[in-house]
Amino acid sequence: MLLMDYRENRLLACGSLYQGICKLLRLDDLFKLGEPFHKKEHYLSGVNESGSVFGVIVSYGDASPDKLFVATAVDGRPEYFPTISSRKLTRNSEEDGMFAYVFHDEFVASMIKIPSDTFTVVPDFDIYYIYGFSSGNFVYFLTLQPEMGGGPTTGSSSAGREQVYTSKLVRLCKDDTAFNSYVEVPLGCVKGGVEYRLLQAAYLSKAGTILARSLGIGPDDDILYAVFSKGQKRRPKESSQESALCVFTLKEINERIKDRLQSCYKGEGTLDLAWLKVKDISCSSAVSTFSTPLLTCH
Repeated sequence: MLLMDYRENRLLACGSLYQGICKLLRLDDLFKLGEPFHKKEHYLSGVNESGSVFGVIVSYGDASPDKLFVATAVDGRPEYFPTISSRKLTRNSEEDGMFAYVFHDEFVASMIKIPSDTFTVVPDFDIYYIYGFSSGNFVYFLTLQPEMGGGPTTGSSSAGREQVYTSKLVRLCKDDTAFNSYVEVPLGCVKGGVEYRLLQAAYLSKAGTILARSLGIGPDDDILYAVFSKGQKRRPKESSQESALCVFTLKEINERIKDRLQSCYKGEGTLDLAWLKVKDISCSSAVSTFSTPLLTCH
């Protein structure tokens, strides 16, 4: 993971060595400014494969220091690595508090872990983060994750089954230290009756004059480009003939999330977070698990 911290003129460089320990390098000449102490919270990733960790630096434009939102596959070790968390980016690169959780007490922290019970239902469950960005008051991650469903799969019952994956967009409020605003929505597109739902890559950009006109938005509005492969089975290789480039406006995504949350407040549907709750919970009881309203950071 390589991230530019322009505010402090430094590069955040995180490799696979020591489970994702990061170095801070001066942008001008790559002089090493600091390397965090080897504390448990400084290990950002449990996986060695490239592209398994994605980070977003959030600047607040005032005296407050920046924050790092980091998301990672946990490779079956959820007890050590949260799948998503927010970390401190201290201005002093050698400060002891660098990469510590933004908030952490005995019961609540700025992180979400995959429950161990989830692995009983889907033994190889993990969340793969394809892309991340910030826009407005929110931080977003695009994910690929196995579908939860049915009972535990063990031995021969799962040997011949090909895992079905769901592409989901994750959204969090920038200022939410307890992650109460965490929400997921499925993402995909359909062309000519063919479904493209296996996320491969994504990129955030401004619409520009011509595209904005066709989408009915402003030229400076954010749009999300995403490439999907055909179907929902995760395969090592996909031919280019089976992929599609889709365009989403952030405005429409946020409106869909708002509509979904408002219907959930009315007791309609489910929370659609089966991996986090081990089973899906109806909205009438699920919303009471959040201590603060989900729509407060518009």
